[in-house]
Amino acid sequence: MAKKMKLWEEFKMEHGETIKLQIGALSVWIKHRGEEYLFTYAYGDDNNGLSVTTLKTSDTVPDDLTWSRYIVQDSSIKFQLVPVLPDRAVVVNPEFPVTLAPNSDVLFFMSIPLWVKILSGNNKMVEFLEIPSQVLSNTWFGDSMTGELCYALMTRALINVEEHGVQPQRIVCPVRILNKELNAFDFQRLCVHVEHMKVYSGTRHLWSNEVTITYKGNEQPSEVRYIDRVPKYEKNCVLLSLERQPAQKRIISRSFSLLKSFTTFD
Repeated sequence: MAKKMKLWEEFKMEHGETIKLQIGALSVWIKHRGEEYLFTYAYGDDNNGLSVTTLKTSDTVPDDLTWSRYIVQDSSIKFQLVPVLPDRAVVVNPEFPVTLAPNSDVLFFMSIPLWVKILSGNNKMVEFLEIPSQVLSNTWFGDSMTGELCYALMTRALINVEEHGVQPQRIVCPVRILNKELNAFDFQRLCVHVEHMKVYSGTRHLWSNEVTITYKGNEQPSEVRYIDRVPKYEKNCVLLSLERQPAQKRIISRSFSLLKSFTTFD
């Protein structure tokens, strides 16, 4: 008989068990067999939510999947799932093109599909697998000489977070934009380096810490600050994972696209 477990807590597997992880469109199966663990994964419907189910049989695993082996000396190791943000910057469009008046600021909320790290061990947990819950398209941000490869988000940056109808396999990232210049500026794409951000669990969904981006003019990079504290938009948030790459409190980065043309590719 299948049994449910909490997603972000440690768990052990008995010999012969198969565990199914459901993270949105991503399904992951892990099978315990002797001194090895077999794992495979596939993508399907994006509305399957989050769950960990322990099965006594692997009959529910599709037959056409390819398995990989993870060999260990200790067959009683523990596992833990850790949600993280993507491994490079993401690019998002506001709901409408934005014009920000001088000495003004605006707060946007981005909804980003999580990546899951699977850790294993006893005294020390180590990563043996990392998978995105959704495969994102690639996009180039900036010009051909100084730009960078990013991920393109299909969702919009919205001012009201509740408008997202946030799914549990997505992380909400608060982004505050400040215009300290004497002139208004408009933009239609925003680039955020989420690899510098932590992940927290809230009552309703997952959060990242806030980032503030200060506009310095059309020809100048932006000033980016990562706010190193628990998100204030929901009570009792708990830290689940650290940033992939620690960032300085103040960095300089290209953050806005004022052009109407851009390229996406798979």
